[in-house]
Amino acid sequence: MKNIEFNPDKAFQDFFSDSDWSIKTGIGGLINALAIVLLFVSPVFIPVSVSLIALNFGYLIKTINHKLEGNENLPPFNGFIDLLLSGLNWLSLWSSYFIIFVLISGIILFTAICFNAFDIDSNLFYITSSLTFIVIFILWLKFNFILNYTIVDFAKTYKPKPFNAITHLIRYFFQHPLAMLVVFLLNSGLFVLSIIIPVLTVFAVFLIPSFIFVISIINTLLTVQVYRGVETS
Repeated sequence: MKNIEFNPDKAFQDFFSDSDWSIKTGIGGLINALAIVLLFVSPVFIPVSVSLIALNFGYLIKTINHKLEGNENLPPFNGFIDLLLSGLNWLSLWSSYFIIFVLISGIILFTAICFNAFDIDSNLFYITSSLTFIVIFILWLKFNFILNYTIVDFAKTYKPKPFNAITHLIRYFFQHPLAMLVVFLLNSGLFVLSIIIPVLTVFAVFLIPSFIFVISIINTLLTVQVYRGVETS
């Protein structure tokens, strides 16, 4: 079993070396911005907003397949019908995992309430309540860890196959836990920075959608690096 090599610098280089990266960033950022604005305008536009988000997810999936085929550049941002359909399929899988997360979190909270974990008069209040939320936070990290890698499995078939994806993920994780954890934490940190950095500037409203798109693509490129490395090890 060989060590997995991944290069965050290459993920950035692969994105910014693309001759049309600024155009693709503009398209992706505009789609994100429209989705966010429509969510605040009226609940009537929720289906439109979800469809817009699905377009960007569809492009992420297209990028994964493009890189798995050995291409160095980014794929063209076209074929919006295909992007929409693949993105909606991914969102359906994402929703199924999210529902499971909510149900388990609900069970944890209900159990904690039954044992008076949130009784402020109790001497153990801070311990029990903190422990409850720590468990839920760890569960949330696991939820995001699963999604961070199962999107690669999904991209190969464009069909939700949760059981197969989880099986592959568990096997790969036990083979190379450190590499997969490091990349996941790096992806999470970059995503948080994509929100924090624009907030620190006066152009936050305009930059956040584009920053999120750019970091999502870079995170995807990095995930493909480690996932491809695990598969060939």
